[in-house]
Order: sequence, then C-alpha cells, then structure tokens
Amino acid sequence: MSGAEQILSAEREHGLGIRLLNHGERDRVREVVRSFYGRSQNRLWEHLHGCASIQDSEAWRWIGEFVGQESCVLLFDASEETEMFHIPTGPALHELLSQTSGFDFYVTDRRGTYPVCYNDHDVLVCCGSAKEWLEAQRFGR
Repeated sequence: MSGAEQILSAEREHGLGIRLLNHGERDRVREVVRSFYGRSQNRLWEHLHGCASIQDSEAWRWIGEFVGQESCVLLFDASEETEMFHIPTGPALHELLSQTSGFDFYVTDRRGTYPVCYNDHDVLVCCGSAKEWLEAQRFGR
C-alpha cells in the first residue's frame, strides 16, 4: 500500500481531520519546497543543505511535538506520490504516522519555514526553524 493510500486509510479509520490538498495548493507547496531543495522533486532529502539530522528508528515520533498545535503539510517525493495532505495539528500528525510505515515523507508549514524529512534509513533531517529544535533535542540546549 502506498504512503497516500495508508494516510487515507488511517483518516477513514481514525477521523484525524486530514484532507487532500487541491492542485493549486499542491503547486504552491511545491514552489516553497523548491526554495529548500532546488529543482529536484525526487529524493529530496539528498538535496537538503544546512540541516541537522539524526538516525533513530523512533525519531519520526518527535515531528508531531515540533509541529505542536499548528497545522502542517505532509508530502512525498513527486516520483512516488503526487498527493499532499493538510494535517491539522502535531498530535494528529503523530497519530497518523503511528498508523503508517515504510515510506519517505516530508513535513512543512505552508510558509515553508521548515522542511522536515524522515526517510527509509530512519534518518530525521530538519532544516530552517526545525534545525534549531532538533539540535536542542539532541544536545539539550
């Protein structure tokens, strides 16, 4: 089952308030993503610069904490999934991720102040405002 299929299934089962972004919204998010990743729309995590990262099989659990009560967008490499999802809060994101597995994903806000990636190598990559947050988590700052 693809990442998007897993997300839709989890939404049907748990009613987390997740919704698909329409084409215009997806285009705007892709433009924000390009500002961090450049032209590439595939294996985006390989194109990040100025980020902090950690390899930990449980690090995906931390993303919802970072997002907090704000909304976020969850997306994938364009070659794997074109769908993007609006997630209403960090706790909803955490619940969603706890119901899914096995795919690279990216989380950002609509303004693009941070890109966060969790990949199939169990690596959490954080840029922008998420970089400072991850460094504080790792080093207790």
